[in-house]
Amino acid sequence: MTTGSQRTMQSVLSRVLLMALATSVICLGFLAGSAKAADDEHPLVAPPSADEVLAWIEQLSSTSYSQREQASLSLLAAGQGAIPHLQQSVESPDLEVALRSQRILSAIQTRIVLQRRAAFLEAEDPGDVAPFGWKNFQQLVGDTQMTREFFLGMHEAEPELMLAAERRREDLTSLLSTRTEVLEESSFNQRQRGVINQPISSFSLASFFFLTTLDTKRDRLVVQRITQLINYSDLRTKMSSTPQREILMLLLSKYVAKQLASENADAGTQARTLLPLALNYGIQGILPVAVDLLKQAEEGTAKLDANVITYAAITVGRFGKPEDVEILLPHIPDKRVCHTYTSGNERRQTYAGDVALVMCLHLLRQEPQRYHFDILSASSSTIYQQYTMSFVDDEHRQKSRDAWEEFRKTGVPPEPPPKPSNVEKDDKKPLQAAPIKINARQAGQ
Repeated sequence: MTTGSQRTMQSVLSRVLLMALATSVICLGFLAGSAKAADDEHPLVAPPSADEVLAWIEQLSSTSYSQREQASLSLLAAGQGAIPHLQQSVESPDLEVALRSQRILSAIQTRIVLQRRAAFLEAEDPGDVAPFGWKNFQQLVGDTQMTREFFLGMHEAEPELMLAAERRREDLTSLLSTRTEVLEESSFNQRQRGVINQPISSFSLASFFFLTTLDTKRDRLVVQRITQLINYSDLRTKMSSTPQREILMLLLSKYVAKQLASENADAGTQARTLLPLALNYGIQGILPVAVDLLKQAEEGTAKLDANVITYAAITVGRFGKPEDVEILLPHIPDKRVCHTYTSGNERRQTYAGDVALVMCLHLLRQEPQRYHFDILSASSSTIYQQYTMSFVDDEHRQKSRDAWEEFRKTGVPPEPPPKPSNVEKDDKKPLQAAPIKINARQAGQ
């Protein structure tokens, strides 16, 4: 139980250390304004010895208020050299030592970040003053004032994660898992209450995207959490309305491609989540991954479910070229159901092969309605809504296949379906491209 004197001590301690931290940050603001001027005004002195640092830490528990204060200021001035010792003293059973050590450690780390920030933004060649990971980040997005500021934003959004990853690369997976779990739970609770008062920062998401490219391990749970966080965030708005759109798109593309890399044995499972995500954000760079998945399925080197085949086919249809029809052709016979739709007494099913056929028609600029797809509805991400690439039975489906095979033989599209007699004539130009004549070789035969 906390006594009155202990509560008073904690209150005084908090006020004193907050004042020390505020003073430190004000001084550091000057350093951030001009690192060189700061060096001129504060000439270098010999760093304190380990014994001196340990003695100051011991004085944090002194009964003398002035001695505790002086020890705190000495540790703040010691800077980076005190960090290893402070990291140990934060675990002290003495409450005052632990609290002071934690706040002093935070103040020193803040100073390091601000010093790095100033030097990083001003240097023509950042070199050693660049924050952790800059070389990899620069290779991905380039070196401009915007990319430097964006990278600093990532460090500010996730300082503990970025710094910890620098110190202990082998722990990166577990650190990402812990951080994403905390954010996912917080986001879920906010959504349950209907109040989003702490939206997920796009800088945090960018940090996750970037750090997963450095991580040699692949944790399915981490990927699922990051995907959920993307859905909870305002990333789509950021990617459509901010100057950093290109940076975010590059990082997201890299993240998705890394998780779906062909050497990843779990690629099929990840694809079920990540291919729809890539389609949602229009990530064209995912096309080679989709092509590879379809080829693996054709060759039998990977067992992929109907949904993965479906999204891979849509990816090829959306971002591919007419010659990519050859990649889709082997999947047209696939009779696995990927979607079931019921309206009234009518039950319709979409096969993976139906989607592959519609994507072939799309790539060849054919009107799917001429091939008996009669309820198609457009979609910005998947070209057509999946449930509308469907048939009520195999008899209607076979008519579609017959029309397709005839087109492949002759290169001539079928006639458009007749309009119902009770529908008035529409003289407006159709939204879809007019069919074109192609020979059988162009059609993928």
